[in-house]
Amino acid sequence: MENQEEPERTEVSTSVRELLIKKHKEGMSLRSIGNLVGRTHSTIQTIISNCNKTGSAKFKQLSGRPRVFTDREENIIVRKVKQNPRLTLPQIASEMLEETNKTSSRFTVGRVLERNGYRNYRARKKPFISERNRKK
Repeated sequence: MENQEEPERTEVSTSVRELLIKKHKEGMSLRSIGNLVGRTHSTIQTIISNCNKTGSAKFKQLSGRPRVFTDREENIIVRKVKQNPRLTLPQIASEMLEETNKTSSRFTVGRVLERNGYRNYRARKKPFISERNRKK
């Protein structure tokens, strides 16, 4: 048996959910609704049963703490580091406070940079070599 990757899951939009429920109430089968919108019948069944339980086609609230920064704001942080790699994390956090009015810790900024492929390195200390010694 080959090791296959699972396809990436995508959320079904609210308008599509409402369409699914409407078609189900009209008497259409789960498989034909699935073929109509390009989803499996089990997905359709789950959406309809969740709608029957909650009485709404809206999304459930996700668990976990919401992100501090949006994707766009994270891109701003990455851009700042690209322009000036010597900025410290507290400096970036204070600049983001001024720009977005969102308070964040240096650790939050560090996690954003780590997610985007940046690592925390300290510059190597290089000895001072005078002009006279460089010529030697």
